[in-house]
Amino acid sequence: MCKGIGYNMTYMPNQFNHDNQEEAGLEVRQFWPLVRTKFSEDLQLFVCIMYMPICITNYHRPLRRSVCERAKAGCKPILGYIWPEILPCDDLPEIGNVLALNMSPYTQQLNSPQDKNGGSVLLSNADLYCRNLEV
Repeated sequence: MCKGIGYNMTYMPNQFNHDNQEEAGLEVRQFWPLVRTKFSEDLQLFVCIMYMPICITNYHRPLRRSVCERAKAGCKPILGYIWPEILPCDDLPEIGNVLALNMSPYTQQLNSPQDKNGGSVLLSNADLYCRNLEV
């Protein structure tokens, strides 16, 4: 669901303490039926960045609250749908990087660090490894 969405590198563990993309992918996939309805143009990117964070050297900008709120509002028309408590919009900052979420229709590619063979790269300012986005 997240491959080809506009960035190609992520890191684990994520904010939900998933150790790998497969583990995070199990939760991401539960949103696929909502994404397919296309009620929200922001939902897919929002969910992917929450579970598969962007991994770019010196990129430490969180999602903006407005992106979460747009995704949430788009899902409201679905009968009986309740926004997951694990994704509270109020916990996100009101101000963030516009790039962090103005990628619709997800065609802009971000430059991610890679070694000469296209593998993972250790970020110098954190104990995190960037890995190719696989899920």
